[in-house]
Amino acid sequence: MASVKEISPKDIAGADAQLRECGFDPAATPAEAIAKLEALRGAAGVSDTAIVRALASIATAESAAALLRMEAHAAGALRREIRRALF
Repeated sequence: MASVKEISPKDIAGADAQLRECGFDPAATPAEAIAKLEALRGAAGVSDTAIVRALASIATAESAAALLRMEAHAAGALRREIRRALF
């Protein structure tokens, strides 16, 4: 598995497109977007790293709380990506 730093812009765009295909709307209200992202966790074909990036783009306390919940079960590169998003 590639580390988070080794993911190309093309791969990032593909993972972000997959989120949208699964029903995530980046233009939704923060509460709706966070709820959808949390629902997509663990879904087939959905990257946790893409979820972290999407949550990081939502500047609310609820988004930070969702990232903290993800961090509790994360390890390695995903945990580092979550930590970067939080700070």
